[in-house]
Amino acid sequence: MNLQIIIPLFEFEYIGENKSLNEMFIDGSKFHENLKEYVFDEQYNFRLVKYSYEDYSELEIDTLSKIDCDRLHYSNWGLLFECEKERLDEYKQKINLLLLAFRIIKQSDVQIKYLICINFPYLSIKYPDDWKYAIAESRIKRNAEAINKFELENVLDGYFKLKEFLNVSYRTSHAVNFLFLSYTSFYWMEIFLLLMTALETLVSPDKKDKIVSEVTQRVVCLINNKELCNKSKFQKIYDLRSDIIHGKVLVELNFQKELPRLQQLQKIVLETFNILLNSSYKEIYKDEYSKEDFYKKITSNEKLEKHL
Repeated sequence: MNLQIIIPLFEFEYIGENKSLNEMFIDGSKFHENLKEYVFDEQYNFRLVKYSYEDYSELEIDTLSKIDCDRLHYSNWGLLFECEKERLDEYKQKINLLLLAFRIIKQSDVQIKYLICINFPYLSIKYPDDWKYAIAESRIKRNAEAINKFELENVLDGYFKLKEFLNVSYRTSHAVNFLFLSYTSFYWMEIFLLLMTALETLVSPDKKDKIVSEVTQRVVCLINNKELCNKSKFQKIYDLRSDIIHGKVLVELNFQKELPRLQQLQKIVLETFNILLNSSYKEIYKDEYSKEDFYKKITSNEKLEKHL
């Protein structure tokens, strides 16, 4: 059975070859002419297309509630593709990697909430994964950031690298999966621990002692940006990890108070992935010896650029 699928995108506004959304209101502007569909990943033939709920309103989608159908009006773009029913999970995995790439490369909040099957509407579903903002917020954001063609191509470059990175080793595979879980989990403490686990999976040594100091040094040296990550800031993040694991959750931890540390950790983890995706990651993670050699070099006084 071949399925025709469109997945509406939320928190996403594509402006194509235009420079900003403001061009839409300029007399004589070719704003709409510059909004063309974008095809990427020849293996899966994903097409970024203009989406309007009215184009699909005649479909009898009994699997979605009226509230769900009302929400579909808030999407302007969608991913269109065809696949065999047996391969749908494979396609969904690639879309998940795309959403991770948006967060890693742009700290963009692109979300998916529904999968609409055009030729078999009864197979339409509410997407099981509830994607979170790239950087956590205490309130709902009102406006999506506009993304132009150049920025989209940078994200897609990250997407293709992430596809490769996923399959380099068990470490890289686990790290990507932990990152995915951190953006689709509900409870903030779980998100925090998953982010820490993704980070430790990437940089932890193969020994069992002095893990905290080793991970701290490696992350600080890899990022090489004291404003984003220094030993003092990272120690505060590790302190929260310790508090969660060792029981202070029953005493005083709450989301509003700890939001800055969660935000800081998200920025550090996303930047770590970004740096590694622009490195020789196949060589670094091909085995434990290569990984250890890489981190020993960057934690010495040698310049980071020599190893990326």
